[in-house]
Amino acid sequence: MKKRALIDVCDKSHILDFSQKLSNLGFEIIALGTSYDYLKDNGVEVLSAFDVTTEYSYLGGSIETINPKIHMGISARRSNAEDILQMKELGTEPIDIVVVELSTDFLLNKNVDLQDALSNINVGTAAILRAAAKNYEDVAVLVNKEDYDKVIEELTEKGEVSKETRTELCFKALSYISHYDALICSFVSNKKISDGYPEMLTLTYEKTMDLTNGQNTHQTAALYRDVLSDDIGIKDAKQLGGDELTYTCISDIDYAISIIEEFDNLAVISVKGRNIAGAGESENVYEAYMRACKKDTNSPEDCVVITNNEIDRRTALEIIKYPLNAVVAPSYSEDSIEVLLGKEGLRFFALPEIKNKHIPVTNEVQSVSGGILIQSVNNKLFEENDLKCVTECVPSDVELKELLFAWKLSKHTKSSSVVVTKDGQMIGVGQAQNDGASAALVAISKCQDICEKAVVAFDTVICDVKVVDALSQAGISAIIYPGGTQGEQALIDKCNECGISLLTANITHYKN
Repeated sequence: MKKRALIDVCDKSHILDFSQKLSNLGFEIIALGTSYDYLKDNGVEVLSAFDVTTEYSYLGGSIETINPKIHMGISARRSNAEDILQMKELGTEPIDIVVVELSTDFLLNKNVDLQDALSNINVGTAAILRAAAKNYEDVAVLVNKEDYDKVIEELTEKGEVSKETRTELCFKALSYISHYDALICSFVSNKKISDGYPEMLTLTYEKTMDLTNGQNTHQTAALYRDVLSDDIGIKDAKQLGGDELTYTCISDIDYAISIIEEFDNLAVISVKGRNIAGAGESENVYEAYMRACKKDTNSPEDCVVITNNEIDRRTALEIIKYPLNAVVAPSYSEDSIEVLLGKEGLRFFALPEIKNKHIPVTNEVQSVSGGILIQSVNNKLFEENDLKCVTECVPSDVELKELLFAWKLSKHTKSSSVVVTKDGQMIGVGQAQNDGASAALVAISKCQDICEKAVVAFDTVICDVKVVDALSQAGISAIIYPGGTQGEQALIDKCNECGISLLTANITHYKN
């Protein structure tokens, strides 16, 4: 019997060489769609779908491969005499190698409507791919150009593709089909065809890289990306220098991006272990960096540092004084790049998208034993009309700006938390505490000598009004919190007694 290979790919970068080698090994090449024209124009002897089926294309070519002469050649079991007899009666030959790619470009066009997108779903070639994977005992199915050389090597040395390789290729093909179908489901879901969450949820990601280890050295890890997501992330960043990425570094960069997205003003944030280590706002990046990473209050050692402004040489000279985990900025001056490259191992990334404020939309997913939790992303800071001062003492414009700075940071700290800021700098933080009062005491203890005229943001209700006395004694001038404390009037009275402004935001930002 003849040896046949069927080819239908989008990426033509390696298919010509592969096809020529198959032809030299005695394979008859069947090529579909644009692959037929490409290979024929480049001197490869090829058959078209019509040459095999002797039937013209129907419905604009969308079902030209849904033909028994093609599917029989793929699906017939070589060890089954009945299958071989039926194939001969039909007048077709077995197909031993299937090389297929399914285009997803139509799903990446954000302006395409649902009907146009669905009309581009591949039916015939997808069916071929599934049939080839099902009959992996006899058919080698390739969906990745990285496997071309291995298949050619085995065919040259052994005359066939080994069962071990066919099994591996089968798994890749089935994963590929599932990914294709899941992308379509995600696209439709993103069009908000129905309200709420679907009864069956299919998520799919593409691997970006393997990592040397997970959070601990005995754990394995890899980074995957959601190809349909518009949210800004590490997938969009370009590494300009430094060591390979680690699990912890990626996690901290992701967390840092979510925080910097809150800011319209120039800001610098430092993160360690998905906790805010320091934060600063200013008119220039150097001053913001010094506020966020001041050695005596917010040491940047082993932190990820992120800013929404270009890094200049002066700031770069400060950055290299400490062993940072990574630096992320929209851009870098040429002389700052020279400085940072001189710091051995320092990872630094360009992420232009963080220059402008971005509102994330992708749902948050958390693994739980045997399943996942999913929720909409927390993309609100507060509603403008909901921010109210409930005390006799009203914050000044300067204090109000400071309160909003603290509130943005508080949104991203682990509950229960309290953030203390002063002059555009986070000077204290207490987080992951059992209650707001405990968090406040922890935060104040870190900066009690410099708290005069500082402000405080709580991410939770204030159940113990006595904590206001401690804040007052430390010199705190204003508080912002979600509101809703039971018996809130007692809290208001205590703030009035201490001369502290109290703002309610009418929104919670619990974070675990």
